[in-house]
Amino acid sequence: MKHIFSKEKGEDHDFWMSYTDLMSGFLVIFIIATVVYYMDNKEYIDAFKDIPKNERKERVEKIKASGNMVNINKDFSDVFVGVDGIEIMPDSVGSIRFYPSNGADQMFKINKDSMLPNLETRINKIGKKFVRQAIDLKKAGKNILEIRIEGHTDTDGTFLHNMSLSSDRAYAVYEHIYNKCGLNEEERSFVKNYMISVGYSYAKTVKDEFGKENKDKSRRIEFKIITK
Repeated sequence: MKHIFSKEKGEDHDFWMSYTDLMSGFLVIFIIATVVYYMDNKEYIDAFKDIPKNERKERVEKIKASGNMVNINKDFSDVFVGVDGIEIMPDSVGSIRFYPSNGADQMFKINKDSMLPNLETRINKIGKKFVRQAIDLKKAGKNILEIRIEGHTDTDGTFLHNMSLSSDRAYAVYEHIYNKCGLNEEERSFVKNYMISVGYSYAKTVKDEFGKENKDKSRRIEFKIITK
Protein backbone atom coordinates (compact mmCIF):
# COMPACT_ATOMS: atom_id res chain seq x y z
CA MET A 1 0.00 0.00 0.00
CA LYS A 2 1.20 3.50 -0.74
CA HIS A 3 0.23 6.39 1.55
CA ILE A 4 -0.64 9.39 -0.59
CA PHE A 5 -2.16 11.88 1.89
CA SER A 6 -2.03 12.12 5.65
CA LYS A 7 -4.25 13.96 8.13
CA GLU A 8 -1.33 14.09 10.52
CA LYS A 9 0.38 16.38 8.00
CA GLY A 10 -2.60 18.70 7.89
CA GLU A 11 -3.85 17.45 4.54
CA ASP A 12 -7.51 17.25 3.61
CA HIS A 13 -7.68 13.55 2.71
CA ASP A 14 -6.63 10.28 4.19
CA PHE A 15 -6.22 8.27 0.99
CA TRP A 16 -4.39 4.99 0.42
CA MET A 17 -3.73 3.54 -3.06
CA SER A 18 -2.80 -0.10 -3.56
CA TYR A 19 -0.09 -1.04 -6.02
CA THR A 20 -2.63 -3.37 -7.66
CA ASP A 21 -4.83 -0.37 -8.47
CA LEU A 22 -1.81 1.51 -9.78
CA MET A 23 -0.80 -1.36 -12.08
CA SER A 24 -4.40 -1.69 -13.25
CA GLY A 25 -4.30 1.95 -14.29
CA PHE A 26 -1.12 1.39 -16.29
CA LEU A 27 -2.72 -1.66 -17.93
CA VAL A 28 -5.72 0.41 -19.05
CA ILE A 29 -3.37 3.02 -20.57
CA PHE A 30 -1.44 0.26 -22.35
CA ILE A 31 -4.64 -1.24 -23.78
CA ILE A 32 -5.80 2.16 -25.04
CA ALA A 33 -2.40 2.78 -26.68
CA THR A 34 -2.54 -0.67 -28.29
CA VAL A 35 -6.01 -0.03 -29.71
CA VAL A 36 -4.89 3.34 -31.11
CA TYR A 37 -1.82 1.72 -32.72
CA TYR A 38 -3.98 -1.06 -34.19
CA MET A 39 -6.45 1.37 -35.70
CA ASP A 40 -3.64 3.48 -37.18
CA ASN A 41 -2.07 0.41 -38.78
CA LYS A 42 -5.21 -1.65 -39.45
CA GLU A 43 -4.84 -1.47 -43.24
CA TYR A 44 -1.33 -2.94 -43.05
CA ILE A 45 -2.34 -5.65 -40.58
CA ASP A 46 -5.34 -6.62 -42.72
CA ALA A 47 -3.13 -6.77 -45.81
CA PHE A 48 -1.03 -9.55 -44.23
CA LYS A 49 -3.79 -11.32 -42.30
CA ASP A 50 -4.75 -13.76 -45.05
CA ILE A 51 -1.25 -14.33 -46.45
CA PRO A 52 0.38 -17.67 -45.49
CA LYS A 53 3.32 -17.23 -43.16
CA ASN A 54 5.80 -18.66 -45.66
CA GLU A 55 4.83 -15.96 -48.18
CA ARG A 56 4.93 -12.93 -45.85
CA LYS A 57 8.70 -12.41 -46.08
CA GLU A 58 8.49 -12.30 -49.89
CA ARG A 59 5.64 -9.78 -49.69
CA VAL A 60 7.65 -7.58 -47.31
CA GLU A 61 10.61 -7.66 -49.71
CA LYS A 62 8.35 -6.57 -52.57
CA ILE A 63 7.04 -3.68 -50.46
CA LYS A 64 10.60 -2.65 -49.65
CA ALA A 65 11.60 -2.78 -53.30
CA SER A 66 8.69 -0.59 -54.32
CA GLY A 67 9.21 1.98 -51.59
CA ASN A 68 12.14 3.97 -50.27
CA MET A 69 13.99 1.08 -48.64
CA VAL A 70 17.43 0.23 -50.00
CA ASN A 71 17.78 -3.27 -51.42
CA ILE A 72 21.47 -4.13 -51.12
CA ASN A 73 21.55 -6.84 -53.76
CA LYS A 74 19.43 -4.88 -56.22
CA ASP A 75 20.65 -1.33 -55.64
CA PHE A 76 24.39 -1.90 -55.12
CA SER A 77 25.31 -5.20 -56.77
CA ASP A 78 26.54 -3.53 -59.99
CA VAL A 79 29.06 -1.51 -57.99
CA PHE A 80 30.84 -4.69 -56.88
CA VAL A 81 30.86 -6.65 -60.13
CA GLY A 82 34.32 -8.17 -60.65
CA VAL A 83 35.51 -7.39 -57.12
CA ASP A 84 36.96 -10.41 -55.30
CA GLY A 85 36.64 -11.24 -51.63
CA ILE A 86 33.31 -9.58 -50.93
CA GLU A 87 29.97 -10.85 -49.67
CA ILE A 88 26.75 -8.93 -50.17
CA MET A 89 24.62 -9.79 -47.15
CA PRO A 90 20.82 -10.24 -47.16
CA ASP A 91 18.74 -7.07 -46.90
CA SER A 92 17.82 -7.96 -43.32
CA VAL A 93 21.52 -7.30 -42.52
CA GLY A 94 22.00 -4.55 -45.10
CA SER A 95 25.76 -4.64 -45.58
CA ILE A 96 28.66 -5.53 -47.87
CA ARG A 97 31.59 -7.39 -46.33
CA PHE A 98 35.21 -7.19 -47.48
CA TYR A 99 37.36 -10.22 -46.65
CA PRO A 100 40.97 -10.96 -47.67
CA SER A 101 40.68 -11.83 -51.35
CA ASN A 102 43.64 -14.21 -51.71
CA GLY A 103 43.54 -16.82 -49.01
CA ALA A 104 45.75 -15.82 -46.11
CA ASP A 105 46.73 -12.39 -47.54
CA GLN A 106 45.92 -9.64 -45.08
CA MET A 107 44.09 -6.37 -45.77
CA PHE A 108 46.15 -4.34 -43.28
CA LYS A 109 49.66 -4.49 -41.88
CA ILE A 110 49.71 -6.68 -38.78
CA ASN A 111 48.46 -4.73 -35.75
CA LYS A 112 48.34 -1.50 -37.78
CA ASP A 113 45.80 0.52 -39.76
CA SER A 114 47.93 0.75 -42.93
CA MET A 115 46.01 -0.68 -45.88
CA LEU A 116 47.73 -3.33 -47.98
CA PRO A 117 47.24 -3.81 -51.75
CA ASN A 118 44.78 -6.64 -51.07
CA LEU A 119 42.25 -4.11 -49.81
CA GLU A 120 43.50 -0.85 -51.31
CA THR A 121 43.09 -2.06 -54.90
CA ARG A 122 39.50 -3.06 -54.28
CA ILE A 123 38.59 0.16 -52.46
CA ASN A 124 40.07 2.13 -55.38
CA LYS A 125 37.85 0.15 -57.72
CA ILE A 126 34.57 0.67 -55.87
CA GLY A 127 35.01 3.86 -53.80
CA LYS A 128 33.77 6.48 -56.25
CA LYS A 129 31.12 4.18 -57.79
CA PHE A 130 29.76 3.30 -54.35
CA VAL A 131 29.44 6.95 -53.27
CA ARG A 132 27.96 7.95 -56.62
CA GLN A 133 25.37 5.18 -56.47
CA ALA A 134 24.38 6.17 -52.92
CA ILE A 135 23.92 9.79 -54.02
CA ASP A 136 21.81 8.81 -57.03
CA LEU A 137 19.64 6.51 -54.89
CA LYS A 138 19.08 9.28 -52.36
CA LYS A 139 18.12 11.69 -55.14
CA ALA A 140 15.68 9.07 -56.44
CA GLY A 141 13.91 9.01 -53.07
CA LYS A 142 15.69 6.22 -51.21
CA ASN A 143 15.86 7.17 -47.56
CA ILE A 144 19.56 6.59 -46.88
CA LEU A 145 20.17 7.91 -43.37
CA GLU A 146 23.78 6.83 -42.99
CA ILE A 147 26.51 4.69 -44.53
CA ARG A 148 28.67 3.12 -41.87
CA ILE A 149 32.18 1.80 -42.55
CA GLU A 150 32.75 -0.82 -39.87
CA GLY A 151 36.02 -2.36 -38.74
CA HIS A 152 35.96 -5.87 -37.23
CA THR A 153 38.67 -8.12 -35.77
CA ASP A 154 39.02 -11.72 -34.66
CA THR A 155 39.29 -12.67 -30.98
CA ASP A 156 43.09 -12.60 -30.80
CA GLY A 157 44.25 -9.90 -28.37
CA THR A 158 42.29 -7.86 -25.84
CA PHE A 159 38.91 -6.34 -26.58
CA LEU A 160 40.11 -2.78 -25.89
CA HIS A 161 43.18 -3.12 -28.12
CA ASN A 162 41.04 -4.54 -30.93
CA MET A 163 38.49 -1.77 -30.43
CA SER A 164 41.15 0.84 -31.09
CA LEU A 165 42.61 -1.16 -33.99
CA SER A 166 39.24 -1.78 -35.67
CA SER A 167 38.27 1.90 -35.28
CA ASP A 168 41.55 3.06 -36.82
CA ARG A 169 41.20 0.63 -39.73
CA ALA A 170 37.63 1.68 -40.46
CA TYR A 171 38.72 5.33 -40.45
CA ALA A 172 41.64 4.51 -42.77
CA VAL A 173 39.13 3.18 -45.32
CA TYR A 174 36.90 6.24 -44.86
CA GLU A 175 39.85 8.58 -45.34
CA HIS A 176 41.08 6.66 -48.39
CA ILE A 177 37.68 6.96 -50.06
CA TYR A 178 37.49 10.66 -49.26
CA ASN A 179 41.02 11.57 -50.35
CA LYS A 180 42.18 8.99 -52.90
CA CYS A 181 39.18 7.80 -54.93
CA GLY A 182 38.81 10.84 -57.17
CA LEU A 183 35.62 12.19 -55.62
CA ASN A 184 34.21 15.49 -56.86
CA GLU A 185 32.88 18.16 -54.50
CA GLU A 186 29.34 16.78 -54.41
CA GLU A 187 30.63 13.31 -53.59
CA ARG A 188 32.98 14.59 -50.91
CA SER A 189 30.13 16.53 -49.35
CA PHE A 190 28.02 13.36 -49.28
CA VAL A 191 30.83 11.42 -47.59
CA LYS A 192 31.17 14.15 -44.94
CA ASN A 193 27.44 14.26 -44.25
CA TYR A 194 26.37 10.64 -44.56
CA MET A 195 29.37 8.35 -44.05
CA ILE A 196 30.97 7.50 -40.73
CA SER A 197 33.56 4.98 -39.55
CA VAL A 198 33.27 2.84 -36.43
CA GLY A 199 35.14 -0.08 -34.87
CA TYR A 200 33.52 -3.09 -33.18
CA SER A 201 36.59 -5.03 -31.99
CA TYR A 202 35.52 -8.70 -31.93
CA ALA A 203 31.94 -8.02 -30.81
CA LYS A 204 30.56 -9.32 -34.14
CA THR A 205 32.75 -12.22 -35.19
CA VAL A 206 31.74 -14.50 -38.07
CA LYS A 207 30.90 -18.11 -37.20
CA ASP A 208 31.15 -21.16 -39.42
CA GLU A 209 28.35 -23.71 -39.79
CA PHE A 210 29.44 -25.44 -36.57
CA GLY A 211 29.40 -22.23 -34.52
CA LYS A 212 33.18 -21.88 -34.40
CA GLU A 213 34.80 -18.53 -35.15
CA ASN A 214 36.04 -18.06 -38.70
CA LYS A 215 39.04 -15.86 -37.97
CA ASP A 216 39.73 -14.95 -41.62
CA LYS A 217 36.19 -13.67 -42.10
CA SER A 218 36.03 -12.02 -38.69
CA ARG A 219 38.93 -9.75 -39.75
CA ARG A 220 36.93 -7.64 -42.18
CA ILE A 221 35.70 -4.26 -43.28
CA GLU A 222 31.95 -3.91 -43.65
CA PHE A 223 29.89 -1.25 -45.43
CA LYS A 224 26.49 -1.00 -43.77
CA ILE A 225 23.56 0.94 -45.22
CA ILE A 226 21.29 2.51 -42.59
CA THR A 227 17.86 3.32 -43.98
CA LYS A 228 14.26 3.60 -42.77
